[in-house]
Order: sequence, then C-alpha cells, then structure tokens
Amino acid sequence: MKKFIVSAMLFAFVMAMASLAGAATVKGFGVTAVDGDTLHATIDKVKTKVKVNGIDAPEKGQPFYKEAYEALNELIKNKNLEIEVIEKKDGTTYAKIIVDGKNVAEEMVKKGMAWYYKREAPKEVKLESMMENAKKDGRGLWTPPTPPWEYRTK
Repeated sequence: MKKFIVSAMLFAFVMAMASLAGAATVKGFGVTAVDGDTLHATIDKVKTKVKVNGIDAPEKGQPFYKEAYEALNELIKNKNLEIEVIEKKDGTTYAKIIVDGKNVAEEMVKKGMAWYYKREAPKEVKLESMMENAKKDGRGLWTPPTPPWEYRTK
C-alpha cells in the first residue's frame, strides 16, 4: 500500500510539473486500448487513462469502432510508451504518445482508423494532410462501402 501511495504521489507530481511546464514526457507501458483513441497505460506503477491527443475515433456502435480499437491496441499493448502530457482534464490525461519511434496519432490517422480532431489540436496540421491522404486512398474509415449486390455474392 505504501508503494502505491508513493507511486501515486510521484505521478501527481509529474502531472503537476507537466501542467506548469506546458508538457512533460514520461515513460509508460501500454496496458490496453479502451477504444480507438483512448488507452490505459501504467505510469510509475499507476494505471492511467490516456487520450491520444489530436484524434477522434468511432464511438461504440459506430462503423469501424472495432477496427479502430484493434488498431490502437496493436500499436500500444504491452509496449513501452513515451507519453508527452498535453493536459489533464476530467480524470483523463491528454497526450502525444510515441511507441517504437512512431507517433500513435499519426499512425491511426494514416491507417484511416481515426479523424484528425482539429478542435483538440489545431496546430497538428500534419494530421489533417494525413487524414486527407487516407480519405483520398479509401483507407479504413474512408473505405467505400461495398454495394449490396456485390456483398451478397461473396
């Protein structure tokens, strides 16, 4: 219990410093995806809910929810993460996440598994062009639907 309290205090300190400094990068470990743009990570032995800043993925019940969830899970599960904290709000840490040298938001948008969420990250214009390329190429969310008469013949 004492270790947990010390870890929680350390995590709270890191988060406070991040808000003062504007951003801080912490090491974490990917536990599992919650959906296509949110995950649970262990940071200093504390399970933390982290939202991938700058993207929005389908909600449960929407088309491509499962695919987006699986894509994020494949990127982060059981992997070491670099988590650059942007802000903490409503019990969720918003962050830029790097895994194996790759920006998770960029990977999700390139694959067509998430939209660029301009309201959340207006300066991340690179995500906008990646989304437009995914859309143009018909990747993921942007896959043209199969007409019913073709679907029935499969």
